[in-house]
Amino acid sequence: MKRFLLLISPYFITCLLLTVLLVVRPKKFKKLDNDKNDTTKVNLNYRPEEDPNYRPPIDTTGFEPVTPPDYEEERPPIQNQTIIIVVGSFKNVDTANQLSNKLKPAGFKSKVEKKDGLYRVVAGEYGTEFDAQDDLNTLKEIGFEPWVSKSN
Repeated sequence: MKRFLLLISPYFITCLLLTVLLVVRPKKFKKLDNDKNDTTKVNLNYRPEEDPNYRPPIDTTGFEPVTPPDYEEERPPIQNQTIIIVVGSFKNVDTANQLSNKLKPAGFKSKVEKKDGLYRVVAGEYGTEFDAQDDLNTLKEIGFEPWVSKSN
């Protein structure tokens, strides 16, 4: 009776299944891995637009394709506008000159401008905000709190 219980126990069944999986299955996989007669070639330079037999996939979603609007025609280019990075604005010209002199060794073409009764320290002038972004990030990493201003 004990032998019968041993044969139908879940532990015995699990061990038997694992043995079958580990012993029998890898032989089948080895045959697949050793198949060296695979002659499938992939053309990496394939271009469907040049293939006369190419058919585009059928769209089954039911939605019509939407073309994005052309924003470049809607926005006229801004001319005669300069982007400047301002590092500080002071009432005293000496304080503004001190900050300007600290920025010059770091590679900035800083200067002091007078606007609305204040002396502001400009780190540089740029054609677009994209061009100014690197210097803006550098100034923030150094510890300043710069801002971008547009001047005509």
